[in-house]
This record gives sequence, C-alpha cells and structure tokens, in this order.
Amino acid sequence: MRVCACGFYVKSDMYSIKKHLKSLGITQMYLAEALNISRPTLDLYIDLYEKQNSIPRERYDIIFKRLFDEKIDDKDEFLKQLDICSTLLDRDERLSTSGLNTCAADYISDIHEMLIDVAKEDSDEQIYKFILLLLGSYRKNMILYYIMTYFVDLNLDTDPDGYDDNKKLYYSNLFDLFTEMVNNRIEFKEEKYAEFLRRKAEISKQKKIRNDETLSKLKDILELKLKDLDSKGIELPSDKIIEYLINGKG
Repeated sequence: MRVCACGFYVKSDMYSIKKHLKSLGITQMYLAEALNISRPTLDLYIDLYEKQNSIPRERYDIIFKRLFDEKIDDKDEFLKQLDICSTLLDRDERLSTSGLNTCAADYISDIHEMLIDVAKEDSDEQIYKFILLLLGSYRKNMILYYIMTYFVDLNLDTDPDGYDDNKKLYYSNLFDLFTEMVNNRIEFKEEKYAEFLRRKAEISKQKKIRNDETLSKLKDILELKLKDLDSKGIELPSDKIIEYLINGKG
C-alpha cells in the first residue's frame, strides 16, 4: 500500500473494479440493484474504494471488502458472495436495522428469529422472561451480568487475557457451582431455600411499592388533566383518556 499525491491510501495491487465486473459478465446496473443503491452511488463507492480502500458507510465497506479485496475470478463464486450480501441488506431493510452498526443489526436479527421459537407449542415463556430480565437489568445488576458473560466467554472464542479481576472472581466461583450441578453433587438446603423465598417476597414487595407509587403519580396527573379539561367544558371519552396516559397527548 502506498500514499498518492492526493493523500489517499492506495493498494498497490488494486485492480479496476469496473473492468473486473466486465470480465465476469456482470453489469454495473446489476451490481447496483443487488446492493440496493443507485448507479451514481455505486460509481462513487467504486471510486472511493479504489482510491482509499474504504467506504464511509460501514455496511458497504464490509461488502466491498468481501467482493473485491481478494479478486474473485469465478463468476458463480462472485454471484454467490453477492447474493449473501444482498440477503443481508434485504434483512436490514425488512427489520429497519440499516441505521445500526452491523453487530447491532446482527443481534436484532437474532432476536427477531426468536419469534420462530415463540410460535412453537413447546416454547418456554420463562426463557423469554429471563431474556427481558437481562435486557432490563444487566447494566445495574452485576450478578446477572457476570452469569451472562460467563456463558458467553465459556462457549465463544474470547481471549482470557482480556478478563478483568471481577470476571476471574465470578467465573471461578460460578464454574465451581455449575460443575457441582452438572455432576449431581448438590443437595437440597432447606435453610437456603427459606432464604430464597424470603428474598423473593422482599423483591415482590419492593416491586409493588414502586408500582403503587407510579399509579399514584399517574392518578394525580390524570386528575389534574381532567380538572383542566372540565374547566374548559371539555369531556373526553375513555379511549382519549387512555391515549393521553400512554402517549402524553390530548
């Protein structure tokens, strides 16, 4: 790679993308349509990629690297790779994830695929309650957070050298616990189970207090709104009142 006079990084072995497409018998219009962009936009991306080996839009930068970093001389293989890219772009369009970074879009797609499992008769709603619990709590509940990362790090190719002291602390104890469970070396502890029930009752009580406080605030807001409307001679139907509570409009 070298730097040209205009300041762009240029791959010394970069070939002409347009000439390569022509040699494969693939028109630029076909490529543009497959990538869901206009011909002028494709021309711009090709020019940018040939000059600086990158495109500002992350998705298309990844796509161009996949299609053109390593020259694909076989047309069928090129079309196969193009079809993969096109499918991912269609997915982003369908799920409205085009504005997200690619990792976030992949996660949203995975979550969307859970709908398939939910539709099955033997699906367990407890699993989805746990997922929602994680999403709502992992930033403030470190125990849930480290249980979650424990299974991620155990099963995926992550680098142990990057684990901080907290991870090491939690992982060593979690591994010991789960090993005992897997090997059926655990026993029922009546006292601990009683503590669990007490803690469960405490959490339920705290939740009820918070819900009651929220309902009280909503009631005060609604009463003030209704009094204001009544003073103006306006009577709202119940559906409008519900819309006000949900959207804050009315």
